[in-house]
Amino acid sequence: MSNTTLLCDLTCAPIDLVPMHLAVASVAVGRAQALVVDETRRFRSAYLDLPAPVVAAVPMAIPLTKLERKRPTRRVVVARDDYRCQYCLEPVVLRSGNPRSATIDHVKPKCRFERPGDAHTWENVVTACYACNQKKADRLPMEVGMWPVKAPRAPSYVAARWAGRLHEPAHVQWVSDYYRLDPELVRAR
Repeated sequence: MSNTTLLCDLTCAPIDLVPMHLAVASVAVGRAQALVVDETRRFRSAYLDLPAPVVAAVPMAIPLTKLERKRPTRRVVVARDDYRCQYCLEPVVLRSGNPRSATIDHVKPKCRFERPGDAHTWENVVTACYACNQKKADRLPMEVGMWPVKAPRAPSYVAARWAGRLHEPAHVQWVSDYYRLDPELVRAR
């Protein structure tokens, strides 16, 4: 169970995750309405007894930004690649310091670009375990005989926005129902 609430706008579009205690305060003063609650967790005070809001809505339209898709982030790249190294298919984790930590590999190495910043695009980055990333180093796939299992591509807006962030089953269900997607596409690992 997470201590976050999925915040929606007046159209019930998922907007962001907020700390649950802030959602409780908003529901208590009437600035938000609880759409899905967890009756097993309650917030009590001398004057209130509220169930934990798992999904809440605010009575205003909030425009979504496309910021999530501009530059690849480790969280979204790893989720896009199904939490597996794209060279050896071994599972990876997002935690640093773990032998199976996820790293980001540039298929065409940064050193082969005029400007290294041009290498960091959705179509040039894949998830790699530490061992495979070290083995490939700054070489092209054909030079080392290591090719990504699937071609890297930019994720959809929904995948970029929510991949790896939703841990509560009700959050996954709400987002997948709203966007009419398979819940596996937005589920955290």
